[in-house]
Amino acid sequence: MSFSIRHNILKIFKSRIQTAVLLLALAGVTVMTCACAVTGAAPSGDEVEIMKKSPNYKDDHFVNTIPARDPKLFKALGEWIKGGSHTVPESAF
Repeated sequence: MSFSIRHNILKIFKSRIQTAVLLLALAGVTVMTCACAVTGAAPSGDEVEIMKKSPNYKDDHFVNTIPARDPKLFKALGEWIKGGSHTVPESAF
């Protein structure tokens, strides 16, 4: 078998493997997405009254009283890689 024939066969084989891996990844993402169904039911009766009495419940939805912060992911990752401070807990609890 000449080099060019082997080379072509390997190219086709590699292409098919890449296609199979891509299809498997797509199938995995599809399964994961479908498996993440919303759980629970809408509150009713006493549950609604309890929710409405909450100080965090305003205008028909809950409001965070503490503003959320977006972490600086790449900065934190860089600090962790360099061994910066506060990267290891002082104790288990």
